[in-house]
Amino acid sequence: MRFLMNENLCSKLQIDKMDEDRLLACLLSLNELESTVLFYLFSHPGSTTKEIAQAVDRHRSTVQKALEQLLSQGLTLRKANSLSRGYAYAYAAISKKELKKSIVEDVKEWCKIIEEKLIA
Repeated sequence: MRFLMNENLCSKLQIDKMDEDRLLACLLSLNELESTVLFYLFSHPGSTTKEIAQAVDRHRSTVQKALEQLLSQGLTLRKANSLSRGYAYAYAAISKKELKKSIVEDVKEWCKIIEEKLIA
């Protein structure tokens, strides 16, 4: 997992006012749709693109782009389900607990590197 904090969104003053979900989205540099899809998948594992699109009220192709981005960041998993005419993908988010643990580890490592650079 990579710590991808967007410095424009995550100033110390803003972090103090954020709830947990917004902070996670900020630290991962997720846009609004990506974060909406990720948080939907935390509570609805095994959802198809069509189901997600209906739930978040966005076009299927738009949701598919968000899912591809989440997959590329390692935040979601995809499983192909065989159908009589092709296949459909089902998506799930990685464990929220493991995600938070990974982010905290990344932040600690980042701080350690900065401390070594500034004190050395």
